[in-house]
Amino acid sequence: PSFARRWNAARAAASAIDVASGGAIARAAAVARFEGKPNGALIILAPHGYENATIVVLGVGEGKDFDATKAEALGSKIWDSANAARATDATVLIDEIPGCKLDVHAIAAAVALGARLKSYSFDKYMTKRPEDKKPTLKQLTIGVKGAGAARRAFARHEALAEAVDFTRNLVSEP
Repeated sequence: PSFARRWNAARAAASAIDVASGGAIARAAAVARFEGKPNGALIILAPHGYENATIVVLGVGEGKDFDATKAEALGSKIWDSANAARATDATVLIDEIPGCKLDVHAIAAAVALGARLKSYSFDKYMTKRPEDKKPTLKQLTIGVKGAGAARRAFARHEALAEAVDFTRNLVSEP
């Protein structure tokens, strides 16, 4: 029952993709017994209608336990996962999480901050980085209902991310 409740809530954002893929998400969730637990992931490779894509459904657990720190960690995990898959662009769909104190815009902003902080790389003095170690992700799009409010929520985080990057650069310089 709790799986059904979480899946139905998460499915609001994924329903169009599920329909376009011929129900691949719902079938994969049932077969894998995906329960949406924290750090759980359901990976669907090249589903019908999305042959050149990978769909990843990430678990966040119970809404009452999900906070901004966990949303940032999720953004970091998304960044790592997309680069591990050698993706050049990725789209993240975010929907309300029942029982969560954060609204969908705050969740989107925190996920974006986590990905933004994870994307930092200091290679100013590196002569050559191995090709498989170079990040491939060039664009991460956060899809959320009411994108303007999410952008405004992220604007506060952007200044923080820039300050963190500046500090990291100072520490990394000789």
